[in-house]
Amino acid sequence: MDPLVFAEDALAYFPPSDSAEFLVTDNVVLSHGRHNPNRWAAYAARVRFSADYVERQIDDVQDWFALRGRREFVWFLGPSATPMNIVDRLLSRGAFRDPEEGSFCTPMVLDHEPPPGPAGVEVRRVTTFKDYVRAREISMGEIPEQGREAIRDSLPASWAHARKDESRSDFLALLDGEPAACGTSCD
Repeated sequence: MDPLVFAEDALAYFPPSDSAEFLVTDNVVLSHGRHNPNRWAAYAARVRFSADYVERQIDDVQDWFALRGRREFVWFLGPSATPMNIVDRLLSRGAFRDPEEGSFCTPMVLDHEPPPGPAGVEVRRVTTFKDYVRAREISMGEIPEQGREAIRDSLPASWAHARKDESRSDFLALLDGEPAACGTSCD
């Protein structure tokens, strides 16, 4: 696969997870995180709608999430999303730009061996619930406390699913022994 195609719509190519429900069509990839109430856990990616049917296709996506109890979800729109005016169409239908736009996910493609990491950084695979909670706390970033509480309540179920998902590995980075960053790798 062309790395640029992957980088633009990386979420559309993640392997299915036991903790999420996916719908993959020629026009869009939808994902609903069953155990995570945060809007970032539900998304539409790789949007390739027809200009003639865009309103119906937007309705279909909204209906799919509504049937799963989702009032909020995220549209990930790369430069290849269609039709060309998809952003304006979504905004006219009540979508809004996230104030943190661009801070959630930055797709990257590694094309050479990276330099060694800084001294004092330890990176380890998450193998315990305690480390899983530490990683999720970091990943919550700027989520308001109300949203954090809902995510915290879902962590035991989310951890149970994460442990069964052999295609996914979570990592925790510690700086001088303190949790500093987290990441996920999908096969």
